[in-house]
Amino acid sequence: MIPRNRPVLNEADIAQQAGVPVATWQRRDAPAFRQRVASVFPRSRILIYDLAQARAYLAGRPIPVLPAGEHPDDLLNDEETAAVLGVTASTVRAYAWLGLLARRSR
Repeated sequence: MIPRNRPVLNEADIAQQAGVPVATWQRRDAPAFRQRVASVFPRSRILIYDLAQARAYLAGRPIPVLPAGEHPDDLLNDEETAAVLGVTASTVRAYAWLGLLARRSR
């Protein structure tokens, strides 16, 4: 879940902000980063991170804590949405592709 619809980024975005190729980031920097900053969708194929946490890590600042508890602006991934709707994640993706579900991006 993306708490409070906060901006997020993936590892390619983080590598770009760090000024290194994504392959270098994943090989050299990502293991230490992943130990300090948790993905907002830990079981997802593409790891997504909170923008404020990633920027704090890159700047060497303390990593801010994500807001706790449910909030109306929280965003769900396809698996979480599927659990709510009682369908499969692939059905949720198909619904979104067909325009039956609203898509939100950063």
